[in-house]
Amino acid sequence: MRFGTTDDRETFAGNGNGRDNSGRSRNPGRTELKRTAKKAAVIVFWLAVWQLAAALADNRVLLAGPAETALALVKSAAGTDFWKAVVYSTGRICLGFLAAFVLGILCGSAACFHPALQELLAPFINAAKAVPVAVFTVVLLIWSGTTGLTVWVSFLIAFPQIYASTITGLQSTDQKLLEMAGLFHTEPFRKFFFLYRPALMPYLMSCCRSALGMSFKSGIAAEVIGTPAHSIGERLYMSKIYLDTAGIFAWAVVIVVLSFVFEKIFLRLLQWYAGRKQPFPVAGTQRKTRRNGRPRKTRRDGKLRGIRQDGRPREIRLRHVTCSYQDANGEKTPLRDYSLTLRPGVRYCLLGESGRGKTTLLRLLAGLAAPAAGDVEGTDCSSMAFQEDRLCEEADAVWNVCMARGVEPDTALYHLTQLLEPQDCVRPVSELSGGMKRRVALCRAAAAGGSLLLLDEPFNGLDEQNREKAVRYLLREQRGRTLVLATHREEDAVLLNAGTIRLE
Repeated sequence: MRFGTTDDRETFAGNGNGRDNSGRSRNPGRTELKRTAKKAAVIVFWLAVWQLAAALADNRVLLAGPAETALALVKSAAGTDFWKAVVYSTGRICLGFLAAFVLGILCGSAACFHPALQELLAPFINAAKAVPVAVFTVVLLIWSGTTGLTVWVSFLIAFPQIYASTITGLQSTDQKLLEMAGLFHTEPFRKFFFLYRPALMPYLMSCCRSALGMSFKSGIAAEVIGTPAHSIGERLYMSKIYLDTAGIFAWAVVIVVLSFVFEKIFLRLLQWYAGRKQPFPVAGTQRKTRRNGRPRKTRRDGKLRGIRQDGRPREIRLRHVTCSYQDANGEKTPLRDYSLTLRPGVRYCLLGESGRGKTTLLRLLAGLAAPAAGDVEGTDCSSMAFQEDRLCEEADAVWNVCMARGVEPDTALYHLTQLLEPQDCVRPVSELSGGMKRRVALCRAAAAGGSLLLLDEPFNGLDEQNREKAVRYLLREQRGRTLVLATHREEDAVLLNAGTIRLE
């Protein structure tokens, strides 16, 4: 199936300079070949400079050239001791880094959510950043000798960086999305995967590029001081004793290559995980459906939807409520000594101009805001379509609906196909139009259940046809719940056959 239009064909038609109108190359393979050729030319240039400098020095002890270095590398690689040193040193450094990676994320996550722990760890983190590698090496040699020296030094160099980046990345998570997840009681794993992971990964990948190189440098430096058996540091130390400059350069090349290869492999794994659009499927999460395609209900659904054990509906009361908020113009008090009673299972439309308190009232009903005075009763279980879409842009529409606790992919797909085409349900939300995103947010609120369904301007961005379609969907999915919709249009109240509440 083609989704392209005339505009799409014009976009890829190009502008006469080898690129399309968006700036992308029409021949990515040729561009990559040119880039590789430039890198090769740069390497050849510096090899030539190195060879010229060695020729001018005319002293192999002071400066060995590329040819002598390559010859020394070939001779070393012919012996088993070479490969033992490579395997042992690389394994120890990688072990230290991986331990720092895992513990840095775990400790950083715990410290992010528990400030007291962050303050407790601050002296250790600051010391690990400030103390030179040589000091760590000497102290570790006194404590335990050469056993585990490389592992500990690599760990101590990488851990503070990963720890700090984890805290910064988690703290950068969109607070509005976190508020949404709190309202829908999102499962912890989905909350991490769709909210915290996208915020964390850029910081973590940037940090690991630096920490990986530092781990190899510091680990080898520690080995040169401690000279543990079967290590690159030991071989470097022996080359220094025998004034084997070519051997030193050869081992330097080996260290650079090992660091480069491990960095590429590790970062590629991180990029793969960062690029995932959905978590791994878990056996048993798909719920069976009836022949009409509607998911079967379970006993758990009743609890999640806020159904009371006695089966009686709940009345909602606001008594003499006053609520204020801060904006760029100072403190606003849209609701002052306001009282309201909402009968169970009834549809209401909040009408009023901007700034009259419609969103504030919905937030009070959802439990997202507390009144400065007065009481709110009967709003223990609710779902909400926010004024903003509050969707995870990298996830598809199905998994955005699954952010509501207890909603599985088959249930989400059932709701989405009422308002979207099937192929749009599995596209990343970032590729959907504004109206499509609005419908996804509406489906999430309806699928989540709860005894109270709150909708803040849910039809914004929808044309008349899709607006009517969304109204019919809401009428089908209300299922005895109290529905409160904030809107500027009185026509919406007519379409929903809802009572009106005017905020003056």
